Amino acid sequence: MKANPTYTAVMMQAKDGTFTGYIEEVPAVISQGNNEQELRENLLDALQMMLDYYKVEARKFFRKTPSLQRKREILSLV
Repeated sequence: MKANPTYTAVMMQAKDGTFTGYIEEVPAVISQGNNEQELRENLLDALQMMLDYYKVEARKFFRKTPSLQRKREILSLV
């Protein structure tokens, strides 16, 4: 079963009535909209694009890594 991660959107209204915002947990996810709903939709689009980008970059990184024996262990943050 996959976990459904949650993200924190920080939204601000400008003097002209438009909205800007960003996702705290994911660097570079910023957007704007004419109203709060449009901003939410734009932030979700930007978040999806950034997560897709991170997946592609991670695959490139691991392809370049030589085939080494890797040790796996589960770490718990306390």
